[in-house]
Amino acid sequence: LCGAPAEGASSVVMMAWERPYMEALVDALEVTPADTVLEIGYGLGFSCAAIQRRRPRRHVVVECDPGVRARIPDGADGVEVVAATWQAYLADANDNFPIHEFSAVFFDDFPIVATPSRGSRWRSFLEALVPHIAWAAPPRRVVGYCCDAERLRAALPDGYWLERATPFELTPPADCPYVSEAAGDRCFVVVIGFDPNGVYEPGA
Repeated sequence: LCGAPAEGASSVVMMAWERPYMEALVDALEVTPADTVLEIGYGLGFSCAAIQRRRPRRHVVVECDPGVRARIPDGADGVEVVAATWQAYLADANDNFPIHEFSAVFFDDFPIVATPSRGSRWRSFLEALVPHIAWAAPPRRVVGYCCDAERLRAALPDGYWLERATPFELTPPADCPYVSEAAGDRCFVVVIGFDPNGVYEPGA
């Protein structure tokens, strides 16, 4: 990839300046060869490439935008590409979108956006994810793009906790349409844990 902005059908979805942040998020995900990984959003492929370097047992990329999907190399080794929104993929368990369980999840939606009904897109995603989290021994991990750690903490559904939120020093360019230092945005490396039954304590 050339590193130019990845533009979908309607907007810029990722820019080259985000590469170190994407790679730091993958580092925090701690992918192992035993993991089944769900990745939401392809962007410029920075996180996808970093996940693949760790050789997970399975790696599914859900990308709804045909313009972005066109950037994914044909026959990308070890990557299953699903042409759907994450909402459709997680909700539809028919033959078109067979649902599987995942032990590590990378959520690269746009930065958290508050909504009156659900709290945020993060909250909607994590609620929809619950039936598809693998019930192997922990840790079960979710990481993703976050510019407001406290809003994310407040939006977490029952069963999830914010294990850590570490500021990541990165300066977006002035022409970035979705992250702005002037607006107080700041990138965080967030790690979210999950256990709906409370069997495992955060940090254990």
